[in-house]
Amino acid sequence: MGAGNDHEPDCHEGIAQESAIDKLPNRLKQSLILVMYRGMKYQDAAESLGIPVGTVKSRVHTAVARLQAALRGRLRNAVALGT
Repeated sequence: MGAGNDHEPDCHEGIAQESAIDKLPNRLKQSLILVMYRGMKYQDAAESLGIPVGTVKSRVHTAVARLQAALRGRLRNAVALGT
């Protein structure tokens, strides 16, 4: 999967992403999943979680930043190991 197509994520990327998401604190994970994976609007996610919309935006931003950092770190390690 993904061997001939640079735009198609391979299985390892999906597993790494899921693993990184699982390691997020629940408060960040909940907001991220509702907005980014379930497609909820920030306002709807805020109402669902019972928190202000600004808090949802902040948590999604923080979650995305942490995921980017975690996945960048894994990429650096993979390159250093030659995998």
